[in-house]
Amino acid sequence: MTLIINILHNDFSLLVADRRATTNGATTIKAGNVTIKSEKGLTITGFNKIHKSAKNAVALGIAGDANEHKYLKQFEEADTVDEAVAIVDFAISQYANFSDRRRLSGIENLPTHQGILSFHDKDLRTFFSLVYGFSWIHKALQQYRAPEIGIRMHSCGSGANHLGEIIKQEDLDRIAKESTTETDFVKCFEWIKPIYLQVSERDKSVSDCLVAFVSRRSSPEFVEVL
Repeated sequence: MTLIINILHNDFSLLVADRRATTNGATTIKAGNVTIKSEKGLTITGFNKIHKSAKNAVALGIAGDANEHKYLKQFEEADTVDEAVAIVDFAISQYANFSDRRRLSGIENLPTHQGILSFHDKDLRTFFSLVYGFSWIHKALQQYRAPEIGIRMHSCGSGANHLGEIIKQEDLDRIAKESTTETDFVKCFEWIKPIYLQVSERDKSVSDCLVAFVSRRSSPEFVEVL
């Protein structure tokens, strides 16, 4: 019910998310003095799926049940890249713990919760992304370094299942070839926008209303793309 896309380049990292959240079953949402209740679930537009660490050095896009990403408050308070990464890594390690297998009793629905975390490593002078997923029966984490030439594209969320139908290899090769400097994140974002529109037409739980953040080599703090 989400689509997170990350474009990893030697000179920038672009993180994009849709802004629709969907709940199933009885739901209660509190916003200030307003409480909204629904017995059949809700669809919310404007939901925040991208979080940043305290000094905007790390950005994180989440998919799945937001309540299961219990580490978000700690992540947002992390002062350094290493601290932010360690918080997420430790949180994932708590899942699929075989010594706690009693937890599996009676569990019928085991959704996967996913995320993409990205940052610039000032010592190694390049960008990295971590793509991960976890549930009570599995956990996985993959680490990626920005390519020296072109781009590397990562995605997660239910909307990612449709990307193979939409993105042609020649289109990906073209945008990779055109992305040569840190300002080319703009080209990448413009290329991504119609992809979200096509995904939203196939999956109504994904919106074409987007939010994006970018970190550039000359300015590593993540800022919103307007």
